[in-house]
Amino acid sequence: MGIITDIFLPLALAFIMLSLGLGLTGSDFARVAKQPKDFFVGLICQIILLPTVAFLLVKFWSISPELAVGVMIIAAAPGGVTSNILTSFARGDVALSISLTAIISLLSVVTVPFILLTSLGFLGLDNISKDISLINMAISMFLIVVVPTLVGMLFRKFLSNTAIKFEPIAKKISMVL
Repeated sequence: MGIITDIFLPLALAFIMLSLGLGLTGSDFARVAKQPKDFFVGLICQIILLPTVAFLLVKFWSISPELAVGVMIIAAAPGGVTSNILTSFARGDVALSISLTAIISLLSVVTVPFILLTSLGFLGLDNISKDISLINMAISMFLIVVVPTLVGMLFRKFLSNTAIKFEPIAKKISMVL
């Protein structure tokens, strides 16, 4: 299973992000920067609201400590490639989704440990090991999300006709992956 999770999965996710980048331009991200309200609503929902709701659920619902930790990890983790591809399939704002994924992934170096350690303390689960390499996780997310998206955008900018022809093929491949 190591070759699948260590090599195939990251390459597949990077290809999906590259295919999304083929459909994006710098003006898409400029629009997000000019209209930051949606971005900040998404940021607050993902960093504050989601972990708070998850914490309340595990606090007041009688579940095992292992499951409680798992719920908090999922709630604290940044959105990933899947959210971006689903946004594309739903014809949503892919630039906004990628912006949220990228920024929250960078912030995750601070937010994930804070959310996990705080919630574990409040849940009385201080004895659980806390040596998760979140810096490596953030670097990996950056390499899998941001770099391939930029490559796709550069491909579209400099080889526009080829990128426009390849984009539907890349999206079909992405659906299979």
